Amino acid sequence: MRKAAAWMYAGLPHDPAWGDLFETVLLHGTTVNQVFPRVFTRQELATIKAPVLLILGDRERIYPAAEASEAARKLLPTIQVEIVPEAHHVTAIAQPALVNAAVMRFLGGGLAVARKTRPPKKASRVRPTVGRAERPAA
Repeated sequence: MRKAAAWMYAGLPHDPAWGDLFETVLLHGTTVNQVFPRVFTRQELATIKAPVLLILGDRERIYPAAEASEAARKLLPTIQVEIVPEAHHVTAIAQPALVNAAVMRFLGGGLAVARKTRPPKKASRVRPTVGRAERPAA
């Protein structure tokens, strides 16, 4: 198990506490706390209409970044791909600040598109939850 994790880290520094947790969950966990992502078919992926962000580490060993991003772009032409430098399979552990920045850029751009395409909501009046008699004296 440790050899597999070391291979996945691609020679990059890693958090030993996370490595211990990863090994413990894989060895002693159940399907409730293990992550085994569902693999979608090409047909299923082609039906996605929502904005998609794909984050890959440049040292990814399970899914080589260049090949994975090229395949994803063929299936989802509007996909946004971020290849994170000095990151392995678990990019958020390897480069948390860069991953967070990529997600925030993606979400910020998505919010801007949503604002442009949705009609503005009508303002609603907010009623006070405290009655007049219960309001603190000024």
